[in-house]
Amino acid sequence: MKYYNRSLPLVFDISIWDNYQWNAFVGGSLKTRSIIQAGENKNYEFPTFAKEVFYRLHNSSPRRLPKVRPEAQWAVNLHNQLDEITEWQDLQGRCEHDRFAAGVAATSLLNKLIKLMPDSPKELEEVQQMRDQLLGLRDMKQALLDQNQQEAADRVEAMIQQTIIKGKLAVAEALAYAESLVEMRASLRDCCKDAIADYEDTEESLVAFGFNYSGRGGPQGGGRDNVSLQEKLELGRRLTRSPKLKLIAEQAGRLKRLREAFGGVKRKSNDTETQEFVAARTYGSRIDRVPMNDLLYLTDDDLFLLFAQKFAEGRLPQNVWESRKEMGEGPVIVCLDSSGSMTTQREVWAKAVALNVAMIANKNKRDFCLIHFDHSVRRTDVFPFEAMNTEFRNRLLSSIGYQATGGTNFELPLRASVEQIRNSKIFNKADIILVTDGEDSISPEFLDEFNKAKEELKFTCYGICVETEISSALLQVCDQTVSVTDMANDVGAVEMLASL
Repeated sequence: MKYYNRSLPLVFDISIWDNYQWNAFVGGSLKTRSIIQAGENKNYEFPTFAKEVFYRLHNSSPRRLPKVRPEAQWAVNLHNQLDEITEWQDLQGRCEHDRFAAGVAATSLLNKLIKLMPDSPKELEEVQQMRDQLLGLRDMKQALLDQNQQEAADRVEAMIQQTIIKGKLAVAEALAYAESLVEMRASLRDCCKDAIADYEDTEESLVAFGFNYSGRGGPQGGGRDNVSLQEKLELGRRLTRSPKLKLIAEQAGRLKRLREAFGGVKRKSNDTETQEFVAARTYGSRIDRVPMNDLLYLTDDDLFLLFAQKFAEGRLPQNVWESRKEMGEGPVIVCLDSSGSMTTQREVWAKAVALNVAMIANKNKRDFCLIHFDHSVRRTDVFPFEAMNTEFRNRLLSSIGYQATGGTNFELPLRASVEQIRNSKIFNKADIILVTDGEDSISPEFLDEFNKAKEELKFTCYGICVETEISSALLQVCDQTVSVTDMANDVGAVEMLASL
């Protein structure tokens, strides 16, 4: 006899469509399957609860069952407490009709929840077993009565009464277990906060690789872009296997959002072929030159006093603007410093810039080249424009993941860039972006050669200096430079990227 059925619902009547969406996500996510297994070891109906959490995130109008089994009261208590949490409502709004987002959020929430839930008593599982036994015993008693076997029927009745007593005790244990989950609101709020953080990290990573992750999907749950669930899950698996690549992707997604925001505030000069950009920072009292971030001080009562004091003392940060030629619409070559000093946060930030530029180029149907260098050119990857697909992303991930450990030499990658522009048809009139944290000496012979190449081939060289002041060598070879000395305040580099 089948004593229980894991497909029995707990609190919600999940539609066939939502059940399919959940199974499709779980089938492609080893992490989610592992979490469900761990939860099942603590509570045999946890897999059903997990599906209901996904259902509530994915479906905008989840339907509750009219009647709930008493041994499912623990799930009722958890669901009711979720309803009272603002962060849960936030998650629902973010994940509605998006299978991938709902799966990511549900996985994160459940992963933390199973560590907080107590093990369920064995009686929780026995309730349904005894319910099924009662049905069988009553059928047996009726069959005996139909055959006029009263004595045998009485013995079965005694068994029925014993099962009823055991069933009531099992229900009492199940309700006691449910009661232990009544005061879980604070813990569930933490679970939701973690799920929101994981959602946002995943969102940034997907944005970095060109996935559309804004706006709601259609009512059929197809998601928010035309990329398949399998592609998203595969990217997620690759990033999970490499924490460094995951950090790079998250930072690149952040830069993309900032770049798009700053793209709307570029200031036009009188010359329609030039734009004004922040060239430096200084201090003074001109309100019109205060950076956008510092103007936020005016929205806070306490910070307003600090702003007023700085204004009176002439110590407000000031943008110094200068006119610059806007970056062209042609190909882009990034020379990425992969030397030994470009480690940890510097490497993450610099590669996030490179990844961001690659996706900008692809979006605008422009060819892209990434040159890794230290004291020599270590690796060159060419990405002719092609429709964004899994193969393109995998090649890009492979290139971004590379790291060398030598010294620093600007001349060799720049010479390699010039050769790409000169000899390759697809890189005609390309712009060069040099991303580095180091100094190098530029020979007069090379500088003369490089400047002549600029005139001949009509390209521009941009420099981004990471966590160090702009070196004289960088100023010599680059037409425009920006120094990022504070990794959390990379406005200058973002403004440069906004011109792409």
